[in-house]
Amino acid sequence: MDFDFNKFQMELEKRANKIVATSDIGSCRVISYIRDENFTSNIDFNSFSLSDVIYARDAMNYIEEESDDWDELFVCDPDNPFIIVCTVERILNSLINNDKKTFKNHDEEIFI
Repeated sequence: MDFDFNKFQMELEKRANKIVATSDIGSCRVISYIRDENFTSNIDFNSFSLSDVIYARDAMNYIEEESDDWDELFVCDPDNPFIIVCTVERILNSLINNDKKTFKNHDEEIFI
């Protein structure tokens, strides 16, 4: 099997600059505001910077990892910040709404 190092290098360069790193807190706030479709009156614009907005915009452009020409297949990039936020929210929601929660009372433990 022949390995084309030039093609490999070009693919690495294309994927390396997809999303520009920025502060986690500010970008998470922007992603949450976008995801929750907040009204502008409910947004604290001092809680994030312009680079956080640019980061969220770039992340939104790369949610899709692969698709086909007929729009029947849509696979999301699991490392995309929007998908990570959705996953964390889904996990937290399932933990909050779990009917089989058991709480252990430490006062009931009896040691002999």
